[in-house]
Amino acid sequence: MTLTVGMKAPRLRVKFSDGNQAAIDDGQQRWSVLIFWKPECQASQAALRALELLYQGYSPDLQVIGIAQDTQMGDGGAFAQSLGVTFSILDDAPDYEISWLYDPLITPTLFVVDPKTSLIMYRLEAFDKVAFMTLSERLAGRFNLLESVLLPADIPGLVPG
Repeated sequence: MTLTVGMKAPRLRVKFSDGNQAAIDDGQQRWSVLIFWKPECQASQAALRALELLYQGYSPDLQVIGIAQDTQMGDGGAFAQSLGVTFSILDDAPDYEISWLYDPLITPTLFVVDPKTSLIMYRLEAFDKVAFMTLSERLAGRFNLLESVLLPADIPGLVPG
């Protein structure tokens, strides 16, 4: 079943190779963004760079969970790190357990989950700078911030997944 906005996010507890942990369940304390991505996907690379800016701008209120597909243990994190990503990455291969739970249709796919209800509040597919800016503004509003995180001009406007 494809998850849509308004549906309850599947429960998730992960421990990353760097020792960090993340959870999506009824007891979570922060907003969460899951990004499903693949290293060879140009749209995924743009989304990772943009999401890193949101992560830096909205931490500690925002938890980001990177789910790398088609990678071996540690490869997804190393690739993301080469792009400047500092949030934790989990390699979902070979069993794709998390991907089966969330069933992203393309990469990148982002799910934004409310901490109080565990409902999916936003779902973004591919990379669209306008959609990321809208998400940034909405998160800033949720965190009672006057200004949202802006994306730099060198990030492309639209990259299909």
